Amino acid sequence: MPERNRRLAVIAGLFFLSGFSALVHQIAWQRLLGLFGGADTVASTLVVSAFLADLGLGSVIGGLYADRLTRRRAMVLFGLCELLIALYGALSVPLFYDVLFLGLVELSRSRLLVLAIAFISLLVPTALMGMSLPFLSRAMIDDIDSAPERIGTLYAINTLGAGVGAWSLDSG
Repeated sequence: MPERNRRLAVIAGLFFLSGFSALVHQIAWQRLLGLFGGADTVASTLVVSAFLADLGLGSVIGGLYADRLTRRRAMVLFGLCELLIALYGALSVPLFYDVLFLGLVELSRSRLLVLAIAFISLLVPTALMGMSLPFLSRAMIDDIDSAPERIGTLYAINTLGAGVGAWSLDSG
């Protein structure tokens, strides 16, 4: 396998794992925040809404900065985003269980406060998730003509990883 193809395969695998871990994190955070805000439809909708809003915010921020970066720097920032997401994932059980569920449970009576707390507590990791596609796209695009195909391929690989991540938790 030529070096370029090997590099693309490694990057595709990493972005698949990024999508996989994003959905695993989302489901875990949904369950942990359910302890705080409740597991009914309204509480679940609030958490998913916060997740998607923060993801979109990160995508906008990443998109604004990605074009100013060299391809190498964009790849480094993609890797940094993924490392910080993993770190937040490791710290999220004490944050969501010990701090929110045990320490701030009285605040869970207000739906507005549940939304605000979900939005704030998910802001960092989901914004970083949103930034990852613009950074990786910038790192992978040689010229503007290849942009639509490359971005579409990256998005498809990430989405496939997310689907497998959701399926793996549901089928286990």
